[in-house]
Amino acid sequence: MDEQGGGADVIFDQKDFLERVDSDMELARQVGEMFLEDAREKIAAIRALIDKGHAGELVNAAHSLKGASANMSALRLRRIAADLENAAKNEDIAGAREMIGPLENAISEFESELKFHELL
Repeated sequence: MDEQGGGADVIFDQKDFLERVDSDMELARQVGEMFLEDAREKIAAIRALIDKGHAGELVNAAHSLKGASANMSALRLRRIAADLENAAKNEDIAGAREMIGPLENAISEFESELKFHELL
């Protein structure tokens, strides 16, 4: 499993995340569960905004997902959300639409990482 490091395509920086929760495994599990639920809701909202062509609202939704992903040390998800935010800022709805699949893959990969590290 891909875990720590500063590489551009790291899924999850476990060390950074555990530092954020003071190595409290129970808190880490709770935060992880809440994040996954919230992130899936955000991705569904992002999909709807793309379908409606609402670039302005899409910027905010992508920014929110980017920040939440950064707080979880979900680096790949954060990177894709940042790319989505930039596409929305440029009103590139077609480009944003192409990022939905990678976003959904990144959330699934992140969930797998949490399970691998016994954080779910």
